Amino acid sequence: MIRKITNENIKGITLVSLVVTIVVLLILAGTTIANMVKDNGIIDNANESKNTTEIHNTIENIRLDLLKMYKKKGKKNISETEVEEVLKKYGDLSNEPELIDRNITTKNKHIIPVKDIGIYVSSNNDIIIPDEGGIDKPTTNPDVPPEEQTKPRLDYQWDNPIIPTGYQKKDEGEAIWTKMGYHQENIDKGLIIVDNKGNEFVWVPIKDKNIFLLETPYAYRDDYREFNRFSGIKFNNSQDFKNHLTQEKNQITESIKKYGGFYIGRYESSTKEYSRKYLPESKPNKQSETGGTRTESNENTWYGLYSRQNAYNNYNINANVKGTMIWGKQYDEVINWIKSTGINETVLGSKRNTTRITGSNINDKICNIYDLIGNSNEWTVEGKNENVDIRYARGGNKNQFNSLSSKSEISARERANLAGTRLVLIISPNEATK
Repeated sequence: MIRKITNENIKGITLVSLVVTIVVLLILAGTTIANMVKDNGIIDNANESKNTTEIHNTIENIRLDLLKMYKKKGKKNISETEVEEVLKKYGDLSNEPELIDRNITTKNKHIIPVKDIGIYVSSNNDIIIPDEGGIDKPTTNPDVPPEEQTKPRLDYQWDNPIIPTGYQKKDEGEAIWTKMGYHQENIDKGLIIVDNKGNEFVWVPIKDKNIFLLETPYAYRDDYREFNRFSGIKFNNSQDFKNHLTQEKNQITESIKKYGGFYIGRYESSTKEYSRKYLPESKPNKQSETGGTRTESNENTWYGLYSRQNAYNNYNINANVKGTMIWGKQYDEVINWIKSTGINETVLGSKRNTTRITGSNINDKICNIYDLIGNSNEWTVEGKNENVDIRYARGGNKNQFNSLSSKSEISARERANLAGTRLVLIISPNEATK
């Protein structure tokens, strides 16, 4: 029997369904292709991952070659030419004057900065190659928590001093800027920086940020009038001066919490006339500025010395760096740091500077800071209370050896010919870290 076939027995997709299906497939294909070829797409990400792996492997291979040379010759006997020969094995080396500023262009056209390899050049031009494991090797410094040892520079790295723009490192004696990993090896030798006017400063590390707290800023009722007697910083009333000190205290605290220490004048302050202004200096072979130095009687006081330390800003070296007179708590931290290095200050009394010329006695130098036990007592911001004009001076002078921790009470209005001071820097948290 022949069965009759009718249209009702035929099943399939309609033309409309077919068109819809094709359109959907085209949309999906277009989206997939777009995700592959667009910026930061699948292909880009794959290429970036491939490039990153190639760069990482190249850096590790360079490090291995350098470490072989390091173990064979010792880091102090490696010349820049020998390092260049190793680097050129992996690509073309750019021709910047300083090795640390050069780049390697590999055969695959990757650009690798030499500084990313972990090579360091001290300011004495010694080639320093990191220990095995390269730049990521944990420091052996027991004062740095293990979880912080392999990270990039963080806040409060007291053993990695910031170098502000406009300042340069200076090596002297054992105080050599030698960076291993992220930490300076010679932090307790007194690392020095110099501004573009020749003023020298020493880094004072504060190893426990939890104990640092500046003293209460006292403002005697007549303080503001004394400032208004001469050119320089001026205030409208006592509260205005107190607000200024409070702001300065907060700025110092923020700076130390950011960087883990502060820079102190390497020498007691002297004064230079600069652009018709009397500005502070921290230089050797200068007459220490004291209350009995100048002929302008109104400036021969604590007020005059404080005003001139604040005038450091008129050098216009860096808007993120200010100068001021050292605070009492900062002086305490200098003493704590000195004691932590094992130095016994009590045996140094006979070696004090007995002149009024800064840095004139090589023996009156502790952790690279001159004149702490001789020359002049050093006035600080620290006051006794708000009812008197007493400010505390620290250390010894040319006539008398005193413990660094000793305090002399002196009226801020007295023209004391044995009371000088010392400059400190306040570095804004906004300053770029180096």
